[in-house]
Amino acid sequence: DYHGVVLVDLLSYPTAPVTDYHTEITGLRPEHFLPSDHVSDFDNIRMLCATHMSGRVIVGYELWYSLDALRLSHPTVMTRDLATYFPLMTTPRNEFLDFRRVIYQYMRRNVEDSRAAMDLFRSCERGWEALIEGSLWPSLLPPTTHSACYT
Repeated sequence: DYHGVVLVDLLSYPTAPVTDYHTEITGLRPEHFLPSDHVSDFDNIRMLCATHMSGRVIVGYELWYSLDALRLSHPTVMTRDLATYFPLMTTPRNEFLDFRRVIYQYMRRNVEDSRAAMDLFRSCERGWEALIEGSLWPSLLPPTTHSACYT
């Protein structure tokens, strides 16, 4: 729990053979997926995420990747995707910056976790929500290839 916000960080047993864990990026290795309290069945994690997201605003960066991976959708008006928020965009339309670069550019921090996304959101939350209250949507829509992730 982070300032009243649920942060979800779970591992699922692979649903297909893994050919590359991208360890240098993810930090994950095969031993992370051995039976433990931190690893669960994909369907259990999917249901847990759906339950926690239901009726709530979700915050993140390029949320379409997570929603797509979980095979879930979420109402667009209940998402706060930092990758699409106009005031944070510094590149031409539909060119999203790497999350770590955005965090460094706006917060001068070298971090790569969900706390950084929440901190960045909190720093612009009032303006974001004020625009929505004024019937203005302050974000781009996600890429059309992921439109099924949003309802």
